[in-house]
Amino acid sequence: MKNIQQLISILTEKEQVEFIQHLKKKNKTKDEKNIQLFKLILNEPHLNNYADRIYAESNKNAFHALSKRLQDSLVGFIAIKAFGNENSAEQELFKKILAARILVDHQNHKFAFKLLQKAESKAKQLELYTILREVYITLLQFAHHYEKINVTELKLKIAKNQQHLDLELRLQLVEAELKLSAKKNKILDSAYIEKLLQQHQIEIKEELTFKALLRLFTILDLKSQLESNYFANLKELEKLYALVHQKQHLQHRHHYEHLQILQLLSYAYFRSRDFNHFKKYLDEFEQLLEQNLPFRNQFDEDLFLLKAYHFNFTGKASEAIQLLEAQKTKSFLPQLFLMTCYIQQNEIKKAYQTLQQLHQSDLWYAKNHGEIWVIKKNLIELILLVELDKYDVFESRLHSFQKKYYKKLQSTGNQRVIIFIKLITGFYFNQNFDQQQINILENSTLEKEDIFMICFYAWLKAKVESKDLYELTLNLISN
Repeated sequence: MKNIQQLISILTEKEQVEFIQHLKKKNKTKDEKNIQLFKLILNEPHLNNYADRIYAESNKNAFHALSKRLQDSLVGFIAIKAFGNENSAEQELFKKILAARILVDHQNHKFAFKLLQKAESKAKQLELYTILREVYITLLQFAHHYEKINVTELKLKIAKNQQHLDLELRLQLVEAELKLSAKKNKILDSAYIEKLLQQHQIEIKEELTFKALLRLFTILDLKSQLESNYFANLKELEKLYALVHQKQHLQHRHHYEHLQILQLLSYAYFRSRDFNHFKKYLDEFEQLLEQNLPFRNQFDEDLFLLKAYHFNFTGKASEAIQLLEAQKTKSFLPQLFLMTCYIQQNEIKKAYQTLQQLHQSDLWYAKNHGEIWVIKKNLIELILLVELDKYDVFESRLHSFQKKYYKKLQSTGNQRVIIFIKLITGFYFNQNFDQQQINILENSTLEKEDIFMICFYAWLKAKVESKDLYELTLNLISN
């Protein structure tokens, strides 16, 4: 059922109606159990006994077959819609290539050549390098029959096109290696990513396609996460977005990629505390999403979380909390930030209750959201245990954290977390804690410090200096 529910979530309300009509046309009998099941899953997603609602008597085999047919119908319908809406240009180009090949078989080389010229021009304009390869392969097939085909020039075109295809492939290899390493819990750091990019000769060039640009954005975002340093990669991200801006004639074909890029760019400026650029790209992201409602479900959480970030760190904490509390799914990252907001407003019990509602294991959260967020969760937990004066639990969690993460933090050069842990431990255990020790965290200069690290630092500074945490946090992030 989970697969079917995920497929249904992709459909807009209009497409849901269209799908029911699609099923009615496909049904050869008056039996409409597939439509009945579709409506049940759509309207009652948390139901456990769909089979009992469909069949009067228990019939597992029949229900399994029905579910499989519904799933296949959904896959087919979504593919048809996507193929019709997104790839109409590709369809037209493939038709021209196919027609040209048929004309070549019938010795009509002149007309075939004209069709392929048009296909080549359009494919170049749309950066469809796979289709260009098919155009060139077809031209080669009858080059010896038609003198207007310049083989020397064609060889140069093929070589240039192959460079584009190779670049796309190399980027996919880098992305795949990073994802595989992360899945296997290998130690990832920015040096490893830099090495991969150099090994595969990846550079920022005008020739990058929309999809290639998105892959580079994703890789640089991962690099920034691992370093907790988005400042260092802002120039590269802006270079990439300048290339995106140059491709305005293609943006109508790449709304999904453009949305992901705007989400990553606005988030990078948030983490870098540049709130003017953050708001600019957040607004662009929201506007583009409003124009592309089929993607709403996929980006809804990203949008409201970015809005919550903006509210909270521009002095509108109550709006941020209201937005986060209204979230129905209670997913991990929004709940994590809600705890941060509660702590900043001295709502410690609410923060701890929210923490206790995170029922999955750290391993599960690391697998689904990344280990860096699990580390932040553990730091928040330690802060809450200090606030609630749960000495024994704090000691236990501290030991567990050190055992799990210290070696990895040291190997990736993430010393700031280790320093923070030492300071919070010294403060809570009162082991000759000196107020001047908190200045250690300022050695990297607050000017370019990550916004989340400032939140942790601000909590300790507010405790030591008996200041209002939220007010101090806003002051520090504006430096």
